[in-house]
Amino acid sequence: MRQIRMVGLAALVVFVVSAVGVGTASAEKAPKYTANTYAQYKYCPYDHEERRGWCYTGITSGGSKGGFFQFGKVKVPLNKPITLHGGYNERGNIEPVETEEEEEQIIVFPATHGGQTLEAPELKVTGGISLLNKTVQMNQGWPAALVESWKEAKKNHEGNVYAKIELAGNELFEVPDGLSTTNLVLEKGTAFRLPLKVKITSPWLEKLGSGPCYIGTDAHPVHINLTSGGAGSAGTEELAADHNSIILRNSRLVDLGWTIEPESAPTGCGGMYESYIDNSLSQILEIGPNKTGIVVLQGTLYTGDKQPIFEKGIENGELP
Repeated sequence: MRQIRMVGLAALVVFVVSAVGVGTASAEKAPKYTANTYAQYKYCPYDHEERRGWCYTGITSGGSKGGFFQFGKVKVPLNKPITLHGGYNERGNIEPVETEEEEEQIIVFPATHGGQTLEAPELKVTGGISLLNKTVQMNQGWPAALVESWKEAKKNHEGNVYAKIELAGNELFEVPDGLSTTNLVLEKGTAFRLPLKVKITSPWLEKLGSGPCYIGTDAHPVHINLTSGGAGSAGTEELAADHNSIILRNSRLVDLGWTIEPESAPTGCGGMYESYIDNSLSQILEIGPNKTGIVVLQGTLYTGDKQPIFEKGIENGELP
């Protein structure tokens, strides 16, 4: 079990992924990266003194095909690319273990070389402050001054609301098996377990003195368990000639049953009116028992053996 895992993964991709071949790129825009390039791994800890292991980079497609987050009445289209960078390794390769089960556990490493493990832009929330409608205002007992401020923001076209997805705490790196490329390829189980928090911004909320306004915290993340099974898909594969790197294009990772626990409910939103805005956001999110959300991420996963990435990437001038 201590063989190079990448060779085994390559075999799995060849025999398991149900694809005729690599999706043909349009003549207008060729793929930025291929299985034989290395620049996509620029934030992987490829030059760590322990070079056994693998690099990964996942990039959502953006546009109309990037996917979305939805919970209750709140929907956030992922129309701009979101990127995940880092590395991973079998536990037995990086620290002493006592059992075979521990040896097989996967440890995820954060991005290095100045990169962020999760890079995400601000994304517009569908509906903006209009989601905080008169019914919500009445239910939460908004004071007259807050209602007037909301009306003024609408009148002045300051009704946009933005959500920025961030990685919460260090759980991804401290709890084993946060990433499983095998599960992704076999289209079963959890492929990526992400602890997240979402920063909410808005011109109107800023005027109220809001901030920072978050759903989820480092201590109480929103947990997303992505799978390529069911409504998901591993995608189509592109295998490097030397079997050291693989691309899965048009991968579709989903979580159709994620929850927001009460401890992860909105906090810090609205300045002097914080309690009203926090509770109103919880209402439109419909946070409560048995309430679940939907996440769909579609894009491309790049993964490769760290040692040749380190050597060939520098040789080719693609890595510093």
